[in-house]
Amino acid sequence: MTLSPALRTHDAETFGIAGGVDPRQRQPLAPGQSNLVIDSAVVPAACTQWDVDEINVLGVMHHAHLVGKRLKVEVTRNGEYIGEMRREKVYDFNHQSLEGSAVKKLKKGDELTLTCSYDTSSKTTETKFGDFTQDEMCLAYFLHYPAQTPRRAVFLRANGKQRVTLCPQGTVGAGQMILRSHFSVTVIHK
Repeated sequence: MTLSPALRTHDAETFGIAGGVDPRQRQPLAPGQSNLVIDSAVVPAACTQWDVDEINVLGVMHHAHLVGKRLKVEVTRNGEYIGEMRREKVYDFNHQSLEGSAVKKLKKGDELTLTCSYDTSSKTTETKFGDFTQDEMCLAYFLHYPAQTPRRAVFLRANGKQRVTLCPQGTVGAGQMILRSHFSVTVIHK
């Protein structure tokens, strides 16, 4: 451990996008599919109202389990596609890492879209979302500075084009959750 006599100019922290970590968030994945793409988890502009005009992205990490195949996080600003923070073309549960982001800065009000796909071709039964390794997840984090609130967005369900996302407001532990309901058309690039 190294101690410094001076405080850092900025603190860094992570922002998490929980696109599917619990069976209440997602329907189980059907077996026998080689490229099963689930509805994208959209973090609306209302959830990225930083305390500053822009934040600096240091890296992005994806997380899925054994049938996770591809993950990506895309950025849209004022309706204009900015690019992918990170695309993992071949996800490997045994080799997870924090990698640099192609989008180096996020601005207040950017919309983030997490898309996950799975290969269930070797499965004969459904794969549910959950904590166990044999379950599945759709999750992404990015490390950034300066530290901001909110620190996470939790996708609830997709019903057609409707997306429901929970965005905690204020400090962590305050117990305040603001429900944001929004509509968006998600373009999945293949």
